[in-house]
Amino acid sequence: MFEKRDYQLFSGINKELLSQPACHYWANQGFYVTQVSPYRIQGESYDSRIGLKRKFSLTMHEQGGNTYLDLQFQAKITDIGMIGGIAAAVIFLPLAIIGGLVSYNDYETDANDLNDRFWEYMGMISKSHNSNG
Repeated sequence: MFEKRDYQLFSGINKELLSQPACHYWANQGFYVTQVSPYRIQGESYDSRIGLKRKFSLTMHEQGGNTYLDLQFQAKITDIGMIGGIAAAVIFLPLAIIGGLVSYNDYETDANDLNDRFWEYMGMISKSHNSNG
């Protein structure tokens, strides 16, 4: 399983102004987004290309006019991905090892890109509201 956790502080903006854009971002990235509570969202996505189920959880906390976003991102191989990997390993062990390394590298790159773009997008939202307000 792959897991990544990151958090960032956004100064001078309340969590109400960040909640909806955060939902839109993840939905636009192909995630099925669920609002667990007013300031906590979760989402899931399945990447059939490399047999991984991706999940995220985002919690928003506000304190003293600042909002803290806590993002947890994880992926785990699905049963179908595992079966395919085992079958490939039995038949083509060297290729399966290389394929597994490439898949993990692809996933890590994808996860990092998703996270980086999310923080960049939330930064733009925060700056937009701070310059207008």
